[in-house]
Amino acid sequence: MTLPHAGPMLEIQHLTVSYRNHPVLGDLSLPPLLPGELVALVGPNATGKSTLLRALAQLVPASGQVRWDGQDLLALSTTALARTIGYMPQSLPETAALNVLEVTLTAMQAQDLPAGKAQLAAIAVLERLGIDDLALRRLDQLSGGQRQVAALAQAIARDSPILLLDEPTSALDLRHQWRVMNTVRRLADDGHLVIAVLHDLALAAQWADRILVLDRGCLHACGTPQTALTPDMLRAVYGVEARVQRCEHGRTVVLVDGPAGSPRT
Repeated sequence: MTLPHAGPMLEIQHLTVSYRNHPVLGDLSLPPLLPGELVALVGPNATGKSTLLRALAQLVPASGQVRWDGQDLLALSTTALARTIGYMPQSLPETAALNVLEVTLTAMQAQDLPAGKAQLAAIAVLERLGIDDLALRRLDQLSGGQRQVAALAQAIARDSPILLLDEPTSALDLRHQWRVMNTVRRLADDGHLVIAVLHDLALAAQWADRILVLDRGCLHACGTPQTALTPDMLRAVYGVEARVQRCEHGRTVVLVDGPAGSPRT
């Protein structure tokens, strides 16, 4: 018998977000998401993945119920929300007035740490991500990939229980992809709930505990990589004929043969 989860959980029920009277997320409900999980949010372009994260971070108007440990997240003040959620956008703006260390320190303001302790903690975050050598570099002097890792640094610097990461690996080479995903995996293992938008299904299969598949603003599938990534799902959601192969050590590989309905080669 499965016992009910007794600790905090993220509950999302009937979440709706519209742009110009066009629903992007329509009455979206998800199964409870738990601390210690790395949840990959996948699906085609323009299906509401980034919008979901922005709604949870109060960056776009939303209706519905979003609760964490009994709190209504949609009703929290900005300061209270910052203590609960760390949000990583797809890229930080090129704000020439700030360097990487200053951006990271700004994200830590909700912790009310003494200045010296906050700076040491911020430098430790940059070291963890391998960008401590960029600490004094202005954002407008960074490459796209470097800005992306700096965005992750400011998200995790808050040490919030929930981390929302919007495409944390999209502009990174293979080595930096591994470093970022390994860091994210460890954050989940340390008890954070991490929700990451990922376009690379191989990364989602390798690192995530659960995969949520969004299609046109609705939840199409939810499960482990083994149960969520199937040829039927890929055909229905992505419009492709594909094979899903389970390799050694539990790795999952998706091989696309062509558009849905095309013969395999």
